[in-house]
Amino acid sequence: GFGDIGVDYTELKVGLGLNYAVSDTIDLVGRLAWLSVEAEAFGFSEDEDGYAISGGLRAMVTPKLELNGGVEYADLGGDGGD
Repeated sequence: GFGDIGVDYTELKVGLGLNYAVSDTIDLVGRLAWLSVEAEAFGFSEDEDGYAISGGLRAMVTPKLELNGGVEYADLGGDGGD
């Protein structure tokens, strides 16, 4: 292993979501969340707040098997510079 390299990362995500049934076995899924992220490494610290939005599909393939797929976009603010 690499041992302790002194990196600490904390993420908090709080949000709400909605499932909309398009058939008996398939749902459209949407989520909106607030994010708070803090990272510390090598004596430097950074924290940002932002939001995340996601969407996808949830399907019951069999009574005991569910498949999920989708995308998520997160924006943590920052200065917007290059």
